[in-house]
Amino acid sequence: MEDRSPQRAEKSQMRVPCRSLNAPSLQSLPASVAIVGMAKNAGKTTTLNAVVQTAVAKRTVLGVTSAGRDGEAVDEVTGLNKPSIWVPAGTLFVTATQTRERCCTHRVLQNLEIGTAMGNLLLCKAMVDGDVEVAGAGTQSAGIACIRSLHEHGAHLALIDGAAGRIFSCAPSIAQSTILATGAALSNNLETVVERTAHFIDLLELASPPAEIRPIAEEVLAQGGSAFLGESGALSLLTLPTMLNRGHDIAKQMREKQATTLITCGAVTDSLVDALLQKVNAVRIIIPDLTHIFIGRIMTRRLRRAGGSLQTLHRARLLAVTINPWSPWGQGFPPDRFAAEIEQISPVPVYNLKNGQALHEALIGDREWVN
Repeated sequence: MEDRSPQRAEKSQMRVPCRSLNAPSLQSLPASVAIVGMAKNAGKTTTLNAVVQTAVAKRTVLGVTSAGRDGEAVDEVTGLNKPSIWVPAGTLFVTATQTRERCCTHRVLQNLEIGTAMGNLLLCKAMVDGDVEVAGAGTQSAGIACIRSLHEHGAHLALIDGAAGRIFSCAPSIAQSTILATGAALSNNLETVVERTAHFIDLLELASPPAEIRPIAEEVLAQGGSAFLGESGALSLLTLPTMLNRGHDIAKQMREKQATTLITCGAVTDSLVDALLQKVNAVRIIIPDLTHIFIGRIMTRRLRRAGGSLQTLHRARLLAVTINPWSPWGQGFPPDRFAAEIEQISPVPVYNLKNGQALHEALIGDREWVN
């Protein structure tokens, strides 16, 4: 449609990109990967740039979008400088009408007609190597639309710049896999960082329901409803008009029906789980995906200690965890100790990108990420 050569373009072309990961292949990568940061300055953009460089080495056509706004020079909340997002020429990216001025020379391919506080979202193509400021809308449906448009215009791999506070960005309906970035910026207490990171990993790694229950759960959730399932296999539909603030009523109905499994499209909150634990032994809660979970790590721990569980039909897939031991708010953590602590709670490889550690092993190794 039109080309744009903003002021950042010339500077971007002179910039030396981050070290290439020299990956021998990208064939094992899924079609979409969310890069999710546990906090600001956790290393999310550094991780994204590392994946971009891996794709560059194999001449993979990239698409980049965001769960909000990323790639700006200065964080509007903290006032700190931020690393830019560098892309090679030919990369497809989503930006907004008010942020495209700060992108390298590009061509607008499509107005996505998705409104944001920064204007409509635009699907663009980088005409030169350079920095971009990516944007997105804060809803799951908008995220799906952006990913679909990137693929329709030729992207082989779509990257979503997300955040733990925008959990929809790593929903399986948007991202087939997730790379989690955590760091000392999350807290000045190492134990707290490890616990909060472990909780988020647990959400990403939720188990699926047993094979004998899955078809029943699929039918209930496909209708957008909620139901109870007893040990005998008897199914009872929830008779309440809403689940909001009705945890004790739901628990009462389950106890009356001698049900031990709750299948729901609603939100799983601390108050709901607390009510269930008071009346239902070893309760199992089945949800469509992790975007329905709104419980903290303390309540999650209580649920498991009581013999209960959270299960999901559509499980997110964790590719790798990256760590940033440095924090702008304090001294940070000893890198080796931090890495060792996170490795203890991570089922996937952990990489310290600040040390230039290669990420490609997590992306292409022997594990079958797509299955």
